[in-house]
Amino acid sequence: QSDVRIQTASSLFPLLPVDSNADYEFNAERLYRRNNNRGLGFDLGAQVRLSEKLEVSASVMDLGFIRWKENTVTMASRNPNAVFTFDGVRVNSSDTSSDFGQYFSDLGDSLLRTFRLDTMRGNAFTTALDGQFFLGGQYQLSEKAKVNALVYGDFYNRRFYPGLTLGLYWKPFRFADVNITNTMYNRVWFNPGLGFSTRIGPVQGYFTSDNLFAPLLLSSSRGFSFRFGMNLVFGQPDKKEKKEKKTREKLRGGNVMD
Repeated sequence: QSDVRIQTASSLFPLLPVDSNADYEFNAERLYRRNNNRGLGFDLGAQVRLSEKLEVSASVMDLGFIRWKENTVTMASRNPNAVFTFDGVRVNSSDTSSDFGQYFSDLGDSLLRTFRLDTMRGNAFTTALDGQFFLGGQYQLSEKAKVNALVYGDFYNRRFYPGLTLGLYWKPFRFADVNITNTMYNRVWFNPGLGFSTRIGPVQGYFTSDNLFAPLLLSSSRGFSFRFGMNLVFGQPDKKEKKEKKTREKLRGGNVMD
């Protein structure tokens, strides 16, 4: 039993062209300047230091929608809730490969007759972006170590998927730091991850992965992602941070008075 409704759209060319021999070429100008499939999205975030050692942050991402108007195609069941019962294929000892081919061809024809789809073009529709939220915190254990936690969730197909990441941040050298994590997501409780970054002069490189074992266990892994990149950092944030730290220590020690 099935009731099908599929809505599609494309900014490049019709997904189901009327002319099967039409030659569609990629046109960057049409994609970026003239397409009518537009939307709006925005993010919100905040970071607050509650004490000398505790810092929390929160953000909401991808709040918005896309309005699809160009090259839209809607396919819907002609007979909603139609039912098809498969009783098997009767096979005779004298059947050949062509007979088997005819059996499955007839089966396909029966399915198409039962679950016939009507195709409609030009019907605009709206889809929401897949929103996400993040709530995190970190606590300074020592000058070189922090523990951190991140609660997050995303919305996909009207369902909510929560997750939790716990981590230990360690900075053994001035030019390098390491973050060891474990992520609990999608009913899997053990997903060890690793991230590290280095900085030489103004050049900072980083790598992070949320599941180190996934590439080795592809058959049983449900998800895997990694990121790497490079930043150019200007200024002297380390000296500024040290100066602010000395000022706070003086205030705590009563050396600065009215």
